[in-house]
Formats: sequence, structure tokens, C-alpha cells
Amino acid sequence: MVIYVEILISLLTNVLKLTGSYVEEGYFTSVEEVI
Repeated sequence: MVIYVEILISLLTNVLKLTGSYVEEGYFTSVEEVI
């Protein structure tokens, strides 16, 4: 059970990193378009 929780946490952190980088890229591209 503990191993399952650790895998779940690692997956969540990876998803957050991917979504965070995607949001940052989208934000910077939108700023470049405005400028």
C-alpha cells in the first residue's frame, strides 16, 4: 500500500511539472504575441 501511494505521488508531481511548464510556455508565447 505504501508503494502504491509513493507511485501516485510521483505521478502527480510529474503531471504538475508538465502542466506547469506548458502553462509557462503558453504564457510567454502570449506575451511575445502581444509585444
